Order: sequence, then C-alpha cells, then structure tokens
Amino acid sequence: MDLKDLIGRSVTAFIVLGLCALIISPNFLEQSLVLSFKQTVRDESGTKVAVTAGEIADFTQDRENGLQLYFPGAECRPEADDRTPATHRCVLSARFITSARVNEVMQAHGEMIDENRSGVRPHGVERLFGFLTEKDFKNLKIKLGLDLQGGMRAIFRADFDSYLARLQEVNTAELEALRAKLTEPGLSETEVNETQGTIRNLENQLDLTTQRKEQLLNEAKSIIDKRLAAQGLTEPEVRAQPQSLSISVDMPGVANSGEVLDKIQNTVTVEYRIVNAEATGRAHTPENLDVLRKIQLLYREGNPDPADLADLKTEITDSMGLRPDEGRLFLYWRRAQGNNQSPLLPRELRVLGPPVMDGGDLKYAEAVANSNSAWYLISFGLTEAGSRKFG
Repeated sequence: MDLKDLIGRSVTAFIVLGLCALIISPNFLEQSLVLSFKQTVRDESGTKVAVTAGEIADFTQDRENGLQLYFPGAECRPEADDRTPATHRCVLSARFITSARVNEVMQAHGEMIDENRSGVRPHGVERLFGFLTEKDFKNLKIKLGLDLQGGMRAIFRADFDSYLARLQEVNTAELEALRAKLTEPGLSETEVNETQGTIRNLENQLDLTTQRKEQLLNEAKSIIDKRLAAQGLTEPEVRAQPQSLSISVDMPGVANSGEVLDKIQNTVTVEYRIVNAEATGRAHTPENLDVLRKIQLLYREGNPDPADLADLKTEITDSMGLRPDEGRLFLYWRRAQGNNQSPLLPRELRVLGPPVMDGGDLKYAEAVANSNSAWYLISFGLTEAGSRKFG
C-alpha cells in the first residue's frame, strides 16, 4: 500500500466517522423544548378562568412543584408566536430532554400546559437531513424501548353502549320498514323468507354476544395498529385484552401524548344521511347565523375548546326546537364563494336525518384514477344489505 492509498483511506475513514458523529450528535447536544400555556381553563363548575402571566411565571420558577423540578436550573425564555403571546409561551434549552420527562411535566400540569402546541423542537442537524423524509426534519434520536427512554402506555376500554346506540340509530328505521313489509298482502313465500332473514341479520347485529365483542375488539386493534404506523413511532406494541374488553398500547418515545391520543381516538366513520330541508330552513335565522359567526371565529383562532363549540351548537338547536327524530345539526364547511384562496370554515348549517347507511354497508372503498380528468374518483362496493339500502 503506497502513501497515496493510505491517505485516501484515512480521509474516507475520517469522513465516515465525522458523518456518524454528526448523525448521533442530536442525542447529546442541547435541545429546545417549547412550552405553550393555555390562556383559559375550566374550573370544576365548567366556568372559564383565565390563566394569568403571574401564574405561569411562578410555575416556570418553582423548584418544588413547577418546571424547575423537572429541569433544574434551566431557564424558560419567553417567545411569542403568531397565536400565543410571550407571556404564555416559552422555550427551554437543555441536554437529554427525554420523552419520559416531557410527558411527566405535561401530564402533571395538563390544566396549564397546552400539549397540542408544546413539544421538543427538531435539532438543526435533524433539519439538515430533512431531505430523507417527507417532513422538514429527520428524527435522529436513538430508538430505545419503553423501559429505557420512556414514552407512554395507554389503555383503551371498549364503549359498547355507545356502539350499540349507534347501531340502533342506523338499524331501527330499516327494521320498522321490514316488519311493516311483512304485513303487506300479496307477498310471495320467497319475499317473506328473504325479509325475515334480513330482520334476523339486523337483530343479530344488535345482540352483542361475548364472541361478537371480542371480534369488534380485534377490529379496533387493527385500526389502532394502522394509525400508529402512520405516526412513524418506534415499535409500538398493541395488545387486545378480551378479559377486560380493552386494548393496551405501548408507545416508546412519545413526547406529545395528547396529540398521539387524539389521532388514535379520532373515530372516522362513514354515514349516509338525507338532508332535512324543512329543519335546515329553520336553522338559518339571523340569530343562529350570528352564533355561526362565533363558531367561525373559534376555528379561525385555532384549537377551539370543544365545550365552547358544543355550547354554541346547543344554542342553535334549542332556538330552533330541533327534535331527535328530525336528525342532528351539522356544520357545512366550504370556502367563501368566489374566493378559492379563502380558508375552509363552517359557513352554513345543515340538519341531517338519521343514518340510512354506514360504513358497515361497504365491502371496500378506494381511490382510482379518473381517465377523463386530473381528479381521482372514489370507487366502492356494497354488501347485499347495503345494495338494497342504496337502491
């Protein structure tokens, strides 16, 4: 080996070592933790109470029960953003900010800290390697298990009462129609047998046996698996627990438990409802449109309080005397007419009747390319019962 080859190999080795050191450096360098504080909270009676700047300052300096208990000696520097003033937002810099410690402080002080706007900022080196992912940064933290790096363990218990109530809402109207059909004169024996078979199938769906509950639990586990896979978490472990009718989820490295829980618990359902034109007309009064503008304002400000939204929608339904058999009030989202650059906001009210079909009536649904335009089409197939309802 001549000197030239030796120098070349040495340079290559130093480059590789330097690149490795750069990649693992975010695990040892200072990180920044952004803490955003709520501006209002609700007390035990449900009344809104302001979170003052003084309370936040006391929390960030408290060594016994506040921020200094979790990050001793670290200063949380005030820093405003476009939604939160500097009095209610600060940035803390420290080494070895673990997800376990972040979770600990957020869960212990969830009444004050806004988890959805708080979290660890990506390191500059992680942003440098952002071209490797669809995000603007590449997570370069060493991947450890729940026992080493901390994270989150959540237990989800099945709410079969709500599930059964939804099934009843969907199936009751069809059961009544089928039973009425049996009383019609002139039905052939085949039609009677088919109708009775459909009634039995619908009634069986409303009978949640132990076996059926376990089947639903495994279906829910599969859904949670897919949602966690979309989050890019490190080896999450999901286990169905039939004895307690619950699902256990271990998520190593989770630093924003609120955001992950929201995405796991956010139930996406497909329902086909018919617009109740008469009730919708009653909803659009000048007074209710004023309430709708308040709802729009909450969404413009970002992260609206669900209790505030529920109160405003209840105000509308009470004013119009909406009955349960007439359906439910929904917000119709769209952009401002004639302005495709305007934000999507709830701009109209709709009253939709009880569901006439739901996701259980679909065999499959997928996006397919449309040969006649640049847009995709949704192609779907229906079950036998779904085909009958759709027809």
